[in-house]
Amino acid sequence: MSPLVLRSYHHVAALDWRRYFHTVLRAGHIRANASYVVRRDYYIGQDIIFCLKGAGWIESLGKRYKVVPNQLAWIANEHPHAHGPDPDHPWEFFWMRLDGPGLAKLRLLLFAQDAPVLSSNREIPDWFACLFHLLEKPTPRIDLRLYQLSAELFCHLGNYANGKVSQEAWISFPNSLLKVIHAIRLHPEQKWSVTKMAHLACVSQARLRKLSSHFLHMSPQQWLIRERIAFAQNLLTENCHSVGEIAERCGYGDIFHFSREFKRHTGLSPLAFRQNERLVNQEQPAIP
Repeated sequence: MSPLVLRSYHHVAALDWRRYFHTVLRAGHIRANASYVVRRDYYIGQDIIFCLKGAGWIESLGKRYKVVPNQLAWIANEHPHAHGPDPDHPWEFFWMRLDGPGLAKLRLLLFAQDAPVLSSNREIPDWFACLFHLLEKPTPRIDLRLYQLSAELFCHLGNYANGKVSQEAWISFPNSLLKVIHAIRLHPEQKWSVTKMAHLACVSQARLRKLSSHFLHMSPQQWLIRERIAFAQNLLTENCHSVGEIAERCGYGDIFHFSREFKRHTGLSPLAFRQNERLVNQEQPAIP
């Protein structure tokens, strides 16, 4: 028997918005059965679950955590992860998938090394009610409203974390680096050398590398590859273009190079990733 999906919403944000600001890609309300388990090696965004009734569990960063009513759990999608029900008391839950820059770092700031599970009051269910209403009746300003809602959620979680988030947690990105980030997210298909990036940022190559290491925690080229792979994941998920067409749109002139790079970062070939996405909502056997 399949789980009962009481609500299910998708949102496709403008490309430059999705890659520059926080948004919500999916959300829903599920009444799970005892065998509804989802397990992935990697996935875009960050999944957040709020337990309404029953009980369940999440696996994140190599550990398993129990989740009971009125608790919210944040799953680290960039690592192997899973979630499932208590087989004796399957849960009913709200869930959503956040996307945007810096979410993994934000999760670390909120939870540090503690369990990524927080008890909440009525604020979180009310927040989901606003989210569902917005996704059910979208307006032309939905991207801006989703960005606002995301910020409100972060504030709620920061309050529940009892001051774990440092007053100095957020450091403003320099405009020179933001200019490069924005341009690449708008045009990932272009040939982006470090020389071209530095010229756009109006800094030396050495300065660009230093800024990238400090704020992005990787080299400019490493960041470019990750952006292109993330863009490819969205294209594989949202449309039926061939792998060759997607490779070209992501700045890869060689489909074999693209496929190797994609598998190196995700663990799956482009075609396997697309198939996995289409199967992800199907019922899977419960974990003993």
